[in-house]
Amino acid sequence: MIPISPRRIHRPDKGENGVDNPRSVEYTSPMRLIVNAISAHTGGIVTYTTNVIHYLSKFGEQGTIFLPEWFSARPDGGEASTIKLRSMRATHYGALRRFLWEQLIWRRLVEQSGAEILFSTANYGLLRPPIRQVLLVQGETSFDPLYQRHILPRLSHAERRAFALRRRLVLWSARNSDLVIFPSRTSLESVSRYDPSIAVKSTVNHLGADDELFKVARARPWRGDGTLKIIYLSIYYPHKDPHTLARATELLNQKGVAAHARITMEPEDFAIWSTGHEDIGVLRQDQRTGYLTLGRLAHTDVGTALADHDVLVFPSLTETFGFPLVEAMAVGVPVVAADIPIHREICGDAALYFEPGNPEDVCARLLELDAGADLRARCRERGKARVKERFTWERHMRALIDCFKTVTES
Repeated sequence: MIPISPRRIHRPDKGENGVDNPRSVEYTSPMRLIVNAISAHTGGIVTYTTNVIHYLSKFGEQGTIFLPEWFSARPDGGEASTIKLRSMRATHYGALRRFLWEQLIWRRLVEQSGAEILFSTANYGLLRPPIRQVLLVQGETSFDPLYQRHILPRLSHAERRAFALRRRLVLWSARNSDLVIFPSRTSLESVSRYDPSIAVKSTVNHLGADDELFKVARARPWRGDGTLKIIYLSIYYPHKDPHTLARATELLNQKGVAAHARITMEPEDFAIWSTGHEDIGVLRQDQRTGYLTLGRLAHTDVGTALADHDVLVFPSLTETFGFPLVEAMAVGVPVVAADIPIHREICGDAALYFEPGNPEDVCARLLELDAGADLRARCRERGKARVKERFTWERHMRALIDCFKTVTES
């Protein structure tokens, strides 16, 4: 490794609620990075990669980011940016094929890159990497004990085997990394149950909300048109539990409270999973009541859509982070979420919680919000303050860069 001069770095230290906080050490010149972001297809990983590109170039770091061919985000400064982008074709491989491709083809690219740090952004990394490796583990929910109990039994044998393989690949990757980053304390603890040694070289770095969300103006007063407008931002996975919200919405209407739910799931997405046929069948029946709308929402429209709804309901049974929770709090939309550890970690006292899978309890929390203007105001104020304190992209990216620098010093 090429010697580098001292510069300012942050080393992990335990802060409030056990979350890693940075403490400063001197360090000066920019890193040379190579970033594996070839899994940035949809959902949170696209948001994540877009912000990595923006902030690495904004902070003047040096490196190359490898992306899917279709990826459209570009670094600040265009061609003059110190961050370069390269498209890759090996982006739609299954877990095993992609892992093997990375160990052979990708390894040679890393060896020839001249980089000091390899940053792998989506669960899998190199075994015995030729340079220092930092691994981000996100989106692998099957480590969660709740997933093990409630979701895996519903899946096909092939899907369960695929999850077992992915867990093994994540563990191999983590063991071969110099530092492992998790987006939440909950996800770190879930993986560490499988191998406690991983926790020793791991840190928590919460993800962020787009700064523009703080500027979104509320588009409507509570139930401004007489209807309680509910939104659930999510794509379909078996653990997302959209039926609980659909049933709660029907119950509200039966109780005389006009309510409508927007669930941002596209019907064709359900076909990918063995559980999908049954789940979409139930939701299509619910659509006939007139209380429910399905359909994708462009990420650029998230802020506007949140501002045009009264409340975000998030019934998901497991998450590694939960971007929509943070996005809703940033806009100032009250949150009602399933009472699971990750939702408590992200929302704290800024949300109301219901028993997972219990539509009657969802209905009770929504009626509580409907009856309490002061409660709604507290949720909005606490949510915005919580996001500004804990969940900004600039905070995440500064802490991430400091992790890279710490690894080069170790």
